[in-house]
Amino acid sequence: MLALQLPARGYLVVATCLTTQGAKALADAAEARGITVHGGNGPALTTSGLQPVLLDVCRDDDVAQLAQRLAVWYPQGVQYVRACAPTRAALAGGLRSRSAPSSWRGRGRNGSALVNNAGIGLGGFVEWTSMAQFRRVMDVNYFGTVAMTKALLPAIRRRRGRVVNVASMFGRASLQSVSGYCASKYAVEAFSDALRREVWPFGVDVVLIEPGFAKTPINDIAHAALRKGYDQLPADEQAVYGEEFVRNSVSAFDEVMQRAQEPQKVVDCMVHAVDAASPRTRYVVGPDARALCILNLLPTWVGDWFSHLSPIWNVMPAQAIYRRR
Repeated sequence: MLALQLPARGYLVVATCLTTQGAKALADAAEARGITVHGGNGPALTTSGLQPVLLDVCRDDDVAQLAQRLAVWYPQGVQYVRACAPTRAALAGGLRSRSAPSSWRGRGRNGSALVNNAGIGLGGFVEWTSMAQFRRVMDVNYFGTVAMTKALLPAIRRRRGRVVNVASMFGRASLQSVSGYCASKYAVEAFSDALRREVWPFGVDVVLIEPGFAKTPINDIAHAALRKGYDQLPADEQAVYGEEFVRNSVSAFDEVMQRAQEPQKVVDCMVHAVDAASPRTRYVVGPDARALCILNLLPTWVGDWFSHLSPIWNVMPAQAIYRRR
């Protein structure tokens, strides 16, 4: 959605996609909106539009190759002037798992912006989650962000651009059944805070987007992982939690998603983070995200007490020694 909105503001968007199917779907959606779509094998022929390219943020070779291609295609950035408008350029995008968004932009100068939005969901209690799943969610959500940032930071620094990293409300406070996802988003938050304090002398902005629950496919992935993780447990470990507990956990997740915000609210914040002359350092998106941030400021025991009130505990694990009162 971000990659489809920025061209209307005069940006050339280089949108990375994991698969050819994803790239084609994005290109088709852009053409349906009248957006000029450029091929991914050379520099764009106009100064605005959409340029889908294939990339897997978990492959260092892919990331390095993209940085090299952009340096060759746009050695001076994307420069152009519109009537009554400042020079602009942008690298932004990616809408699917393991696709890293990017865009060259300028706010009255030859700036660049990288939007790191690659991500996957992971639901399940710690005992249900394999080490492979923990590593994968960190690889995509955190190491993918670091890899893209390191590869493009020299160009962004030279053009006094900005980095926009999409974290989550779960980068501020952790909840049960999403430990792997929370850990990956905490890492993105820590990385972004450190990076912001490193690059401010060069005039580079580092912005965090911290959404609450939104109706996106990433939640479907987390939902499926919750059920699948339990089903793959040995019988004796399944007995610890019980089928009734699992059904209630899935039902509680469904209830939360029924109240989730529309993703457009998150996209609007991302557009502002890229386009504004003075973006916020953090965009906390949604009432649930704001509530969780406030909760994180309270003593730990208060946060724990509130987590005990979660609908997920309406049915306790079969072998739990405590019962909800």
